[in-house]
Amino acid sequence: MMNTRRLSGLAIPVFVMALLAGCEISDDAAPGKSAAQASTPAPAGVAPAPSPDAADYPRQLVKKLLDPAERNATLAKLIQLNPGCTGRPTDTAFVNHVVVCPQPKGEPLYAVFKDEKFSFRFGAGLGKPLGHIILFDSDGKYVPFYRNANVISGVFADVNGDGIIENVEAIQYGLQHAATVIYVIPIVEKPVPLLCLAYNPWNRKTEKWAWQAADARKDGVLQIQLGPVIKILGDPTYSREDNGSNKQINPVVTYTWDKDRKMYVGPAGGDDQPFKRIAPEKPLEEQIASFDTPPGINVPPAP
Repeated sequence: MMNTRRLSGLAIPVFVMALLAGCEISDDAAPGKSAAQASTPAPAGVAPAPSPDAADYPRQLVKKLLDPAERNATLAKLIQLNPGCTGRPTDTAFVNHVVVCPQPKGEPLYAVFKDEKFSFRFGAGLGKPLGHIILFDSDGKYVPFYRNANVISGVFADVNGDGIIENVEAIQYGLQHAATVIYVIPIVEKPVPLLCLAYNPWNRKTEKWAWQAADARKDGVLQIQLGPVIKILGDPTYSREDNGSNKQINPVVTYTWDKDRKMYVGPAGGDDQPFKRIAPEKPLEEQIASFDTPPGINVPPAP
C-alpha cells in the first residue's frame, strides 16, 4: 500500500529534487489569455484557435500547450474535457512548465506542470519540471501517472540516454511494513519501472540512507547511488523527504545503465542489508514486508 498524502484530489508521496537534461521543452512565459482574447481572430501566420465543434478538437487543443501565451487557458479546457483527471474542473489554471515526452512508438505525451499552493515545497516554478504533473496524450486524453504519484520533486529527464524521459522518485510505502522505494520510471503510457530499490525499513534499526543521481562518467548518463546520510542540506523543514539533493550521502551502492542489455546493473542487496532491489513484476507489498520485518522481529498489526 502506498503511503501518500492527499490535497485537493492530489496524491502527494515523499519525493526527490529535480534535474532537467535532454528534455524537449517549450519556452515558458506569462499567464495565458482570457476566453475573450482567445476567441479573437488569429494574426497572420498564427494558427487559429481550435473549434470545440471539430471532431479532432482535443487533438488540436493539446498542441496549444506549446504556446506559452495559450497554455493556461488550454490546460483549463483539457481538464474540463477529462473529468476526474485532477481535482475539480476550473475555468483557470496556471502552468509552470510543459515537457514533450517522446514515446518508443507513436506520438508523444505532454507533461504539464500545474502550479499549486504546495508547489513551493518541491522547488516548483516557471520553467521547472517540478510539482503537480498532469499527462495528456496527443489526442488530448488524460494519462494517469504511475501509481497516481502525481507530484514530481525528483529527476525528470532522459537519465539513461535512451531518448525517453524518465522520472526518478523516492516514495514511502506501507503501514504495518514500510520502507522508502526509489523508482526510475519511463514516461510512457504503460510504464514498467526500470529500477526499484527499497531502503530505510521502518521496523529495523538501520542507518538512515538517501539517494542521488550522479553523472560520474561525465557522459550525460546518470548513475543512481544510495548510501548513508552524512548531513542535511538546505531547508531542514522538509529533511524527512528524500528528494535526491537535500542530503549529502556517502555513495556505497551504484546502479549504472547498460545500454546493450537495456537495464540497470548493480547489487541485489537483501532482507539482511540496508537496501534491497525490488522486482517490479512481483507484488510490492510482499517484498517490502520481508525487507522491513525479517523473521524473528515481531510487529503489532496495523490498526
